[in-house]
This record gives sequence, C-alpha cells and structure tokens, in this order.
Amino acid sequence: MALLTSQRALQAAVQARDYAAVRRWLAGGGDAKALWQGERWEDTYPMVLAVEGNDLEMVHLLAEAGMPLYHNALMAQKRYGAVEPLTVAALWRPGCHEAVMAALDLGAAIHSTTQDHMPVLRLTQLHERELDARSDALFQRILDAGVVDVDAPWDDSLRILHIICMGNNRYVPELIRLSRDVNTPDTSALRLTPLRTAVTSGSDLAVGALLARGADPSTPVSKDKTLLDVARHTKEFKREKNLSGQVDRIITMLETGRALPEFTSLA
Repeated sequence: MALLTSQRALQAAVQARDYAAVRRWLAGGGDAKALWQGERWEDTYPMVLAVEGNDLEMVHLLAEAGMPLYHNALMAQKRYGAVEPLTVAALWRPGCHEAVMAALDLGAAIHSTTQDHMPVLRLTQLHERELDARSDALFQRILDAGVVDVDAPWDDSLRILHIICMGNNRYVPELIRLSRDVNTPDTSALRLTPLRTAVTSGSDLAVGALLARGADPSTPVSKDKTLLDVARHTKEFKREKNLSGQVDRIITMLETGRALPEFTSLA
C-alpha cells in the first residue's frame, strides 16, 4: 500500500508538470523502475502521462531516472503478460509527436509484437488528409529501423499485412512492398487474402499495390462469389467507402486484373 501511495504522489506531480516535486520524489528514494501498481482507471503510468502530454522535459526526467519506456504497469501485465513489448511509441498522434520521438531517442522500441501496440499501424489507420511532416518523420524512422516484418502474425490467423491493407494512405503501398508473399491467405476458415481484405476495406491504394506486386484477383471468395462481386456489393451497400471513387477504381482494377497506371510504380 505504501508503494501505491508513493506512486500516486509521483503521478500527481507528473500530471501537474511539477518537475521539482518529481525530483524530490526521486531523491527521497522513489523507484522509477518499479512496476506501476495502480489498477483504477485513473491510475495512469507516469511515462504514459508524460508522452501523451507531449512533455519532453518530463519524458527525459523519468527516463533518466530509469523509468521504462514501455507500459510497465500491473494492469497491462495482467492483460498482456509481458509488458516489455508495450512501447510508448504506440501512443503516437500528431499532438505528442515530439515526445514520442524523444522517447525513441532515449531507447523506446519502434515496433512491438503486441497487436495493438504497433506504431506502424497507428500510421496506416490515418486518413491521407491527416498525414504531415510529423507522420512522415515517424514512418521514415520505422522504415529505417528495418524491424517491421509485415508477413509476421498479427493474431492467431491474420498477418500484419492484412491489417495494413485495411488502411488507405500513402504509407500502405510502401509497406506492402516489404511483403515476401502477397497471396497467402490467413489461417481462418474464411481464408482471407490481403487482396480480399483491401477490397472489403475499400482501399484502392492497397488493391493497386497488391496487384502491382502480383496478387491474384481471380482467387475466389467462395464457391459462387468473386472479389469483383464483393467490390460491387461494397459499392452498392457501403457507399461511405466510395466517397472519393475508391471502390470505382477497385472495380476497374479487378475487371482488368491489373493495377491502374498510377499504381504500377508501387511494385
């Protein structure tokens, strides 16, 4: 109980951006390396607070005191088991870009084996209009690190590639290019290929990149249904996926079996 009380005092100081109080806590014997004990929803791990608040000084102060740059909390441990893969880089959003980049400079992992802690998927989920120099900087850093295996499992059936193909921005084709095999389906009963995932998601950029990389558009969805049937169904019943003509472009590509000219450079 004493540890939890002490940790909550640190949390309050971090929330208040009271650097002097944090230094006093550390000087008084506070252990920044200890597993965070709080289990209430408001018991937020201090490094998470610092990163989400884009508080660079606090990130440096806590990291230099030995606080892990992953979600080193009891609640996270109970949910995920190992906490080391839960990198704070997965917290990235435009408003805390600087803090995430600082955390990376200090040694935070740029990739994770835990499905909802992969920074790269934070980027593929963005709309094209949300991308800017900050997202570009993180994406380039991810590519330069060379640690993302897009063909690795995401869960018990899907590959990371399948999740990437649900996105539809300029990062998606570059990641598809890293795949060694764009045709292998998932291991579920549905046998979802990355191309089918892209079609149902309305991602014309992913469809174009996959076709340019040799994805087979003739792979049947079921005994009497093709990918083209799926695309036409999406156009008719999920019109929100075709607001910019994405599904129209997908249909054109599936009808010809080839990527549109603007996508041929994505191979």
